[in-house]
Amino acid sequence: MSTGFFCIDKPEGMTSHDVVSRLRRILNMKKVGHSGTLDPMATGVLVVGCGPSTRLLDYVQAGVKEYVAHVVFGIKTSSGDVQGEIVDTCDMNSLTREELDVAVSKFIGTISQIPPMVSAVKIGGKKLYEYEREGIVIEREPRETVIESIEVEDFVPALEGVAPHARIRVVCHAGTYIRTLAEDIAAALGGYAHLDELRRTRNGYVSQDQCVSLERLKELDDPFSLMITPAQALSHLAFVELDDMQTLAVSHGKTLALNDVQQKVFDESTSEFVMVSGSVPRELIAIYPQDTSGEFRSRCVVFLDDL
Repeated sequence: MSTGFFCIDKPEGMTSHDVVSRLRRILNMKKVGHSGTLDPMATGVLVVGCGPSTRLLDYVQAGVKEYVAHVVFGIKTSSGDVQGEIVDTCDMNSLTREELDVAVSKFIGTISQIPPMVSAVKIGGKKLYEYEREGIVIEREPRETVIESIEVEDFVPALEGVAPHARIRVVCHAGTYIRTLAEDIAAALGGYAHLDELRRTRNGYVSQDQCVSLERLKELDDPFSLMITPAQALSHLAFVELDDMQTLAVSHGKTLALNDVQQKVFDESTSEFVMVSGSVPRELIAIYPQDTSGEFRSRCVVFLDDL
């Protein structure tokens, strides 16, 4: 089967689209897509789907994301990271580990952020980073997100000629902008900050331990040998196996009728969605909301043999 997912360790300097383009050539496939865009300066977990499985990307990456950020204090850049131009500085050389620990603790929970101009948020049909490239600044509305946890893993106080900097691990919900978080933490301390490095270590249920480099895939005679199957990628969801009649009904877009055992899986599931699969007349995976309220209509049906 040549449909499923690859967990790519995105290198610095490539856009997420660059990764997709490279993987299309490696796999000799046109239908390749990714979820959870990473900035060019960021590295780490990028989930890429190929074939019909691309429609399941949102469910594969469902859940929290984890990042490790290297933050430099006292320097503000145009982009919020090391690739931008320095636009302002301030003296934060007296910053201590204790002060930073107190500051970051205040950002746990629901917070409000203004999307940075270098983000992919669309306003007026264009992405913010497209406006930014044209030198246009667009007014943005604050957006809420959730920080599950934030921890200062390492702190280096100011040395002669070197600004104070820290390594911070963040577990957050989708839609969190780490560069903005760094700037907001610094603002709470009365200063500036920017990202020197950023790595995503987890995207939903996919961790960096599962990642493979593009170079490694390119070396393989059969890169699909490292592909994660749709069932494996969705293993965090509750699972129901369909009989042939149920599979036929789902493939025709009809309401799914469950037996008592299958109904119990839905009732006892702690996940937001339930995965069902069948193989006759066609091999398929379908996603249903856990709370069906009596209407067993699928959110997404993917035919795995539709290549």
